[in-house]
Amino acid sequence: MNKTEWVITKHSLNTRPRCPTCHAEMTKGDLKITCDVRWTPPHKNKEGQSFTVPRTFHYCLKWECVSGTSPRDSSIKEPPHVFGVDSTAEFTPDEWKVVTFLDFPLAFD
Repeated sequence: MNKTEWVITKHSLNTRPRCPTCHAEMTKGDLKITCDVRWTPPHKNKEGQSFTVPRTFHYCLKWECVSGTSPRDSSIKEPPHVFGVDSTAEFTPDEWKVVTFLDFPLAFD
């Protein structure tokens, strides 16, 4: 997981993640940006060493949140240059207008 990928999608689970920057809570159906990275938990393994695990961060749909200070102990090194669009998410025309209105640089596979 060397490259950090940022993806615009819809929250589809019955969980309530919080944006790591502004702490806004997301609920099912909310538009969001995800970022899959490596993260170092605050505890050590049984040998007393630090380790990393895969983690998904869930950001609200604000440039100031994704371009702000990266979550502590994550592998995010810089703000995104381009955003992918989740091809499995079903965006309504109004949701798509929101995404395009924000003028994020988008990449389609």
